[in-house]
Amino acid sequence: EEWVTHWLTTRRFRGHPASTVDWWGALLTYHLLQEDRDVTLADQAFACDNGALPLPIYTACSRRLLAGASRRMGDSESETCLQCRARFGIGVMHSRSHHCQACGRLVCEKCSRHKAVLGQGVDLGEEEVRICDRCWQTRSFEEVPAPAGSDGWDWWEFTPFEVRQLQSRVSQRVSDDRAEEDLPPDVRAAACPAWAFGRRFKQGTSSSSSGEDGVGRILGVCGSAFCATLERVKEEGFLKPGATEAAMRAVLKRPKGDDHLFEPAEFHDPREELEAGRGTKPIRLVDGGFDFNHPLPPLLQPERALDVIIAFDYAEYRTGQRPGDVHGEWWRCIRNCRRNGLHLPPMEVDRLLEEPVSVFPGDESKGQPTLVVLHLFKVPGDPEDGFDPMGNAQAGGFCAVLSAKYTPEDYDTLVKFNRERLLSAVDKIKEAMLDRLRARG
Repeated sequence: EEWVTHWLTTRRFRGHPASTVDWWGALLTYHLLQEDRDVTLADQAFACDNGALPLPIYTACSRRLLAGASRRMGDSESETCLQCRARFGIGVMHSRSHHCQACGRLVCEKCSRHKAVLGQGVDLGEEEVRICDRCWQTRSFEEVPAPAGSDGWDWWEFTPFEVRQLQSRVSQRVSDDRAEEDLPPDVRAAACPAWAFGRRFKQGTSSSSSGEDGVGRILGVCGSAFCATLERVKEEGFLKPGATEAAMRAVLKRPKGDDHLFEPAEFHDPREELEAGRGTKPIRLVDGGFDFNHPLPPLLQPERALDVIIAFDYAEYRTGQRPGDVHGEWWRCIRNCRRNGLHLPPMEVDRLLEEPVSVFPGDESKGQPTLVVLHLFKVPGDPEDGFDPMGNAQAGGFCAVLSAKYTPEDYDTLVKFNRERLLSAVDKIKEAMLDRLRARG
């Protein structure tokens, strides 16, 4: 407790905002690093700048309204249908209010009987939604990218060298016919040195006296802790009751008992509109799992030009919904990649539930890497009496997302499972790599 309190006090003294995510990051730092000083991303650059060690990439997301999506009207903004002007009311035929999913207006049932797939959803296999007569007649729904009021996630990547928002890079590629200096700030390619991220800048000059944010805080953001309630964190044994509650209550702004979620972490945004001379709003970052649990967008950036991606699918799927959850997680990943011009190989998602290792060959001419997926859950053909990590997690065991109760024996059990799964896949992985080389001629 003394180490964690000192760590957080030092952060606040340096002018960094503190939230419950910082508590999680402090605890991870203590358990995993236990350094007297705050280890930073830039510190890791010395270990991987010569290629001797893999480049670590951390991912996070920030929320935004989807570009092109209409504003969704509030239920109380109109008492009448904005199409036929009929009054909404109880007991009157066709008087129930509905939202047109294309334009966001409030309309009655009679004026919203059409259903269609919006814009890009035709290619993404999305379902039909309700639209109003006006949008149907003008076919404007064909130009709408997502239902009214839809929000999405911008993905960020952190490396020892730089931090960048990936969607900004995508927008820059789409706008190749325009000079970068002519683009507005929200679509300009955004990256900054790792040591500069989180600092305050004024007209291009750092005005912060504090140093770089530590790896502990990045771990707090990327560690998915705030997906759970504070009560569950205690149950998992990571926080001892009473140990840090007094200080934690000072950080919580609006406690809501067991249902209070961890707050997103705030970072100063180093990007700014230099001509206006004013800074942007703080960036609020959460774990990438808020969007989906497969952090492939950073790897699929065209400039990386990867040949083969080996992915360990360690998402915790819930009992009773495993097929839908597996399909849903991967489908959200596929949809994100398609919307942002990132090239995944064709995937037969049903195979993910039927085989311990799945190989999806990519077409190099289309910029697609070959994707190899290894699963953490048992599949048909695994020994009945063998270890089941997913079953262990769902039963509240040491494999659960928030568990910090690993023993050396638990660690050995999980490593053994991973080793056996990887060894069973060696031939398939080698063959996938050879096929990729053969395709090059």
